[in-house]
Amino acid sequence: GIAIKDGHVKSVNQQLNQFYDVKKYANYNPYKDSVTIRNLLTMQSVFMGNDMDDSSLGNEEKMYPTSNWVQFVLNLPIDSQKIDQPQWNYFTGGVILLGDIVNKNVPGGMEKYAHDKLFVPLGITKYKWQYTPTKNVNTAGGLQLSALDLAKFGQLYLDKGIYNGIKI
Repeated sequence: GIAIKDGHVKSVNQQLNQFYDVKKYANYNPYKDSVTIRNLLTMQSVFMGNDMDDSSLGNEEKMYPTSNWVQFVLNLPIDSQKIDQPQWNYFTGGVILLGDIVNKNVPGGMEKYAHDKLFVPLGITKYKWQYTPTKNVNTAGGLQLSALDLAKFGQLYLDKGIYNGIKI
């Protein structure tokens, strides 16, 4: 949301083909082009990815041992059943794509941007990221925060993005 507000990402309706040359990845299908940031945020993309299904090609446990998680996700085939019937599937790979999009489009990358635009305004000074094999912050999980600092995110949500009277 902050990246959209600051104009680094246009909207949640932007499609993957605006960030990646999707045709150069394996299993190309035009439906991949039209996956939106909203689809990734709501875990309703057409990718064949479901972390709750061990046999899913896009299951996170198959992604972790690879050397490039973004490439892993973009190489996945689509699930044709999701084209006409969007469905929610917990899909860590989609969150990795979101992080990569933000990382590439904000000044200084995701780590610096989150520090400057989110952690500092919330008064969060102690945190520790985990990293992907390509040395980007892991936006799929593992960010270490104190319980009090984590609660600040919940309060920020409850207060519709306002913290101490300031719109974050």
